[in-house]
Amino acid sequence: MAIDVVFRWEDVGDRAEDKAVLVIDTLRATTTMVGLFEKGADRVMACPTVEEAFAHRISLPSAILGGERQNQAPPGFDAGNSIFDYPETLVHGRSVVFTTTNGTRAIDAVTRTASWVGLACLRNRSVAGAAQQRLSDTALIVCAGTAGATSWEDTLTAGAIVDTWPRDAWTDGARLAWTSFHVHRERLLKGLMMSRHAQILQETGMGRDIEHAAALDATSIIPVRDAQGWFVKS
Repeated sequence: MAIDVVFRWEDVGDRAEDKAVLVIDTLRATTTMVGLFEKGADRVMACPTVEEAFAHRISLPSAILGGERQNQAPPGFDAGNSIFDYPETLVHGRSVVFTTTNGTRAIDAVTRTASWVGLACLRNRSVAGAAQQRLSDTALIVCAGTAGATSWEDTLTAGAIVDTWPRDAWTDGARLAWTSFHVHRERLLKGLMMSRHAQILQETGMGRDIEHAAALDATSIIPVRDAQGWFVKS
């Protein structure tokens, strides 16, 4: 039994092969995608590129086109990467095509080889960790990172999920992530605010996204990739 952590999606290689994988992009892609289901979205397609997102939108004109580049919605998109861009009246019962700078690329890095792919964040960490353990005794957590670098907020979130696993299953990478969570588990918002990405969001008026992301175990929803490549509520 083993739970391991990859701290940048670029380092996944073949480590996801035949494993139950949880992908994390705490600020903000996986937090927002979990939130879309909290607001009643029917399904979400995670696309690694803007071009692929537009192609899916052409084939499904009724879908919402959302996401970001450089923390802003690309031209022609309906919404950005903040959950506050998606009122329930817009989202409920609809499909969302979604692309971001790091998170959806991390998802793309594991979908060809993993046996199961779920989306995780602090808001769903307990149910996500429990589901992963039910599916596989050798599992992987993949952090999106930021622009090719390890991100503090993803490492902390990975540690929160590791915390749901038995200690004798932790690899050294898992233990490293857990330590970052354990130090801040009673003050998660303050812990998230230590990250450079959080500071950028705060400086650009997106502080409430960080507060939303810091809510531990706020939902029981786990988006899971289906055979057609869509994420659906589990």
